[in-house]
Parts: sequence; C-alpha cells; structure tokens
Amino acid sequence: MRRIAALMLSLALSSIRLEPAAAECDAPAKLADGWSVSSPSEQGLDPALICAIGARLKDLSGANANGVVIARHGVLVYEQYFAATDQALAGT
Repeated sequence: MRRIAALMLSLALSSIRLEPAAAECDAPAKLADGWSVSSPSEQGLDPALICAIGARLKDLSGANANGVVIARHGVLVYEQYFAATDQALAGT
C-alpha cells in the first residue's frame, strides 16, 4: 500500500511544475526526537525546489496529503504537514 501511495505521489509531483519558493526555507525545527536537521542547501539540495514542494502539494487538487518529510544522508532537511482527511477514517 505504501508503494502505491509513493508511486501516486511521485506521478502527481512529476506532473506539476515546481517554481522556486519566494525565500529559502530554513532547516526544520530541532526537536528532541533523534533527528539531526539542516537546511536543504547544506545537504546539497536545491532549496528553491525543495521548499516549493509543500505549497504545490497543498494546492494540488485531490492530493489529500498529510505531510511531506525529506531526509538526506540521515539528516532531516524539510518537513511540512497538512490538514488532510485519511481515507481509512473518512467513513467514520
């Protein structure tokens, strides 16, 4: 089931054009959860593309995403969560 969801997300993201974010996003908040954090650029990723993912996914009709978490080399570089309706809970 996770593979299907990942494939669907990949297809959805590949069908939209990611435009650069207005400003570079910073590293995610450092919490006492065991994750090391850094900014996308510190891990060799394009911050404009990474930071645009959340806004575009939020606006994507029918995506119903709960969130986006991106880690590289075991370091958390981006996370954003959305108010979404889980399919499993939709009928309850």
